[in-house]
Amino acid sequence: ELPSVDLERPIEEIAADNTTLTKLEAALESWIPVIASVVDEQAGKVADGKGPMAEIEFWRERATAFGSVFEQLSSPYVRKMMSVMEALLENTYSQFKHYYSDISKLYTEARDNVRFLATLERHFKTLQHGSLTTISDSMGSLLNAIRMVWVISRHFNTDEKMVPLMERIADQISDRVTATVNVRTIFKLPIKEAVRVMEEARNVLDKWQSTYFSVRAKIEESGRDQRWEWDRRRLFDRTSYISARCGDLIKAAGVVQDFYNILGPELKAVSGDVERINDVIGRVDKLVHPLESVPFDVFDRRFQASWEAVMHRLDLDVQEIEDMTKSFIDASFKKLRSAEGAFKVLVHFKEIKSRDSIERLMLEKFSDIVKRLMVEIEQVRSIFEDRKDDPPISRNMPPVAGAIQWSRLLFKRVKSVMLLLNTHDAMKSTEEGSIATKNYIALGREMRAYEQDLYNGWSAEVDERALQMLKRHVLERDQDGKVVVGFDPQLSEIVAESLQLDRLGLTVPQTALNVSLQDSKFKLYVSGLEDSLAAYAAATETLDSEIQILVSAKLADLQELLKPGLEALNWNSLGIQDFVRTLRQGVSGFEAFMQGVNKSVQSIEKIVSGMSDFKLLDPKVVTAKMNSGEQLDLSEFQETVERTRQESVDLLVERYNQITPLLIKVEELVVGTSTGRAVVMRPYYEYWERRIFSALVQLVLQAMADLMKLLCLSKE
Repeated sequence: ELPSVDLERPIEEIAADNTTLTKLEAALESWIPVIASVVDEQAGKVADGKGPMAEIEFWRERATAFGSVFEQLSSPYVRKMMSVMEALLENTYSQFKHYYSDISKLYTEARDNVRFLATLERHFKTLQHGSLTTISDSMGSLLNAIRMVWVISRHFNTDEKMVPLMERIADQISDRVTATVNVRTIFKLPIKEAVRVMEEARNVLDKWQSTYFSVRAKIEESGRDQRWEWDRRRLFDRTSYISARCGDLIKAAGVVQDFYNILGPELKAVSGDVERINDVIGRVDKLVHPLESVPFDVFDRRFQASWEAVMHRLDLDVQEIEDMTKSFIDASFKKLRSAEGAFKVLVHFKEIKSRDSIERLMLEKFSDIVKRLMVEIEQVRSIFEDRKDDPPISRNMPPVAGAIQWSRLLFKRVKSVMLLLNTHDAMKSTEEGSIATKNYIALGREMRAYEQDLYNGWSAEVDERALQMLKRHVLERDQDGKVVVGFDPQLSEIVAESLQLDRLGLTVPQTALNVSLQDSKFKLYVSGLEDSLAAYAAATETLDSEIQILVSAKLADLQELLKPGLEALNWNSLGIQDFVRTLRQGVSGFEAFMQGVNKSVQSIEKIVSGMSDFKLLDPKVVTAKMNSGEQLDLSEFQETVERTRQESVDLLVERYNQITPLLIKVEELVVGTSTGRAVVMRPYYEYWERRIFSALVQLVLQAMADLMKLLCLSKE
């Protein structure tokens, strides 16, 4: 509370005024316990809550508490008081000055800490709400920002303040990871997704530690800044342990994925014993159940021994499933369904721990795979003979390239198997392998001849077709007289054939090749022409008949721009791009011209349309007086009606006078003059005169109808 005293007097006069001195001394003594109370209250507070954001909130609250007192003490009036008391009440002021100095230092510290910690706030919010990937990406900038605070701040640069903040950051990262990697739900995700999430989590934890040491090394290399000699156990003990447990979970998920790969579609395709494979997969699915149901916190170091026991049991279950899988190999090859699938399964099985037994099984079962290959070669031959005259072509593929591609894909069915089996020595050393190779070569020659015939027939006539299509004008008129782009769709087919045949490794004739090389240019031309024609149609087809007559000269100029495309330019011409540019500029200019015209026309339309809504006689004015009990004689009635009419007429005249400048604006755009009497616009003037006259007639008729209603009402 501030005492009400006059401090503007000379100091000698204040010194002689005992009443003023008593008030000042009383105020000073009352401020001391208030300041002491605020200091003691804040001294007993600590940051409330988890995470580094709690540290910022703590210093903000502290700065607010100290600042509310300090700002009052810093007002000009209080400073004047303190200077007077320092001169006249030395004993009392010396005690107050001690408390004032304390709160000044504490406020300066809190304000400085808030300012520097605010630079870290966005990083702390990323830790709190960002994804694990975002947290990992921001780790470097976070620790570099902390380093800047450590170097620059005058108060937040001690171990006592920085270590708790770093510990809060470590705990925040750990909490985000443990919330994301929940062992009871993580394996409910697809295995690959679960592994991705756990690897992201481990990466965040590891990056926290590695980035810390990287920044610490930079500080040491600089030799200028105070080193980070902090308790590593407080910063990394929990994060390192959680990272190790994430590694265990990733290992478990990897084992499950490996078994899924082995017991996948390849083995099912070979054996056909889907039920038995599914039984083994069921055992694999249950591998992670003990991990999901552990009765303790996996990421708590206190339960490390219990976790290691769970992982040991997992290793035993994995070994048991591996033994079951090896015993399944014999049953799988009793009846082959796919030579390629069977060989790939054997290759997969080579990755299992018992490699010697798998190698022996491969040697024993290889002859069955070769027999299956010979069956598949005959199946491919049969399909080829049945469908070669009408091959099934992939969508968006041209006919010739599509047929050649079909033939090659069909042959690839046995080619891929043959290439795989040729990697095995037994393919060349056995009689069955030699027979399979002979049949394979014969089929390949037959299908190659088919492809060559298709290619020769296309290449013999494609150049002449392409030349004829390129001679067409870039613009043509359709049956309805509408201007359209004159690009032959068959030219696109030639381009597609050329591109696909080139991808298939076949030589494309020169003219077709040149057309293909200009494909992007043709597409650019066609797109530009279509856009320009669409804009042309949009700008001209919706014009009213009055507007068409008004802008007939502009329309004629626009039609003239189309002539080069209709009469001179073909797809071999070099001036197509310039033509497209000129046409686009012409259409854009016409659009801009019509924009200006339409703006004025719309304003005129609004005025004229609104004329018929005016009331020359407003019945509400008369009926309001009658309903209020006021009796109107004839002269009063006439005066009321006339006043209403005159007001409406005055407003109508004002609106009507607005039309002339708008018509002159249209004249400026269309004719280039501003006389208001352009001969070419006479039909357009007459059009609006008719519209205005019609609106006025309607207005008068409505007024007469309103008058009749009033007369009838007056009679009643």
